[in-house]
Amino acid sequence: MLVGVGIGSAAAMPASVAVTWVLKDGLGVLGSMSAVAWLGTRFDAEPKRTRFVADILHNIGVGLELLTMVAPGFFLALTTLANTFKGTAGIFSGATRTMIYASLSLRENVGDVTAKGHSQARAGYLIGMAAGIGITSLVGYLTTATAAPLLIIYGVMASVHLAASYLSLTRLHFSLFNEQRLCIVLAHYFRHLSTTAPPATPLASPTPTVSAVLRPTDVREHILLPSRLKYAPHSPTIHFGSSVSAAFQLPDHNTHTTNSTHNNNNNTQAATIQSAVSLYYNDRYLLHHNTEHNRLHVVLREDVTPHDMLKAYYNAYFLAATQQHTTTTTTSTTATTTTQAERAAHQHTTQHFAQFEEAARASGWRTDIYLPPRTTHTQHRAAWGDLLLSNLPTHTKSLRD
Repeated sequence: MLVGVGIGSAAAMPASVAVTWVLKDGLGVLGSMSAVAWLGTRFDAEPKRTRFVADILHNIGVGLELLTMVAPGFFLALTTLANTFKGTAGIFSGATRTMIYASLSLRENVGDVTAKGHSQARAGYLIGMAAGIGITSLVGYLTTATAAPLLIIYGVMASVHLAASYLSLTRLHFSLFNEQRLCIVLAHYFRHLSTTAPPATPLASPTPTVSAVLRPTDVREHILLPSRLKYAPHSPTIHFGSSVSAAFQLPDHNTHTTNSTHNNNNNTQAATIQSAVSLYYNDRYLLHHNTEHNRLHVVLREDVTPHDMLKAYYNAYFLAATQQHTTTTTTSTTATTTTQAERAAHQHTTQHFAQFEEAARASGWRTDIYLPPRTTHTQHRAAWGDLLLSNLPTHTKSLRD
């Protein structure tokens, strides 16, 4: 970067060099703050993926800094992008470091693990600095004539760094459920139940054993590939924390329809909502399967707890698994069968969720905390009560979030 900014060149003005250097730091900080505000919503729910993304961003930033040797005329743009990537990587890495250290502290000794982690990082920094000095002395002074060897060496070292980071993350295990870990555990659990149940009753519920629930060390999360969230390829997509409007496709106030069409839609939607509220009245969530888009919406009540979230996802995943079985054994799915499937899944959850929870705790999982996906459609909460059940058609608007 010193060559790119003009140091060592007789034509470079000291004031210009200083201003450019300060600008690239300031703009880089602003860029990293903007990136975190836009992307930083999954630090707790996806620590492995976030940490690996941080390593990728850091390597991209270092590569952009090296490119200033080749294109010094674009120094400010390249270094601003480089600082943005490196600053974002630093924030992502720091945000996930606490959870990673906590998972490694088997005796509640987070402080000791953190101190050793920082010591290892400092040792690696010193080793890397020494290696960098040695490599630089081998390829000569930092000029455009020797940029190609440096870029080749950088590519090799960055590849080694990412490979080592990936392997280390695959050996990292968490005892808290996030969406992907819970889906992997539930898929194995329900398949275990289906193989031990009579053929005429798929996904029946014999008394589960601890072996039916994968241990945290047996779960293989996807870090690079998309998360493993579906029971089967054609299973409904679970939208956790949906709004009532999105779940039941309530019409927009600005949409103009005829009175008869509006009344018919309102009555149909009111009946659907009332049926769902009646079924899940004693729970802090409700489900609705949108068969048109093959989406399974989970609406959370305003007083929902992490335990309720875990139960809600169990119910939704079981329903998705049974809907997959229904769609593969019948040519069509009517509204009646969908309602029957929802009632059957709710009955199964009411009767057997406690057994799954007990088996999960025995396998080493913490069931008092659930880390839901932090996206735009998971922030909604709703409320329902006796007023809605007694006079729902005139109070449908009160269900809006």
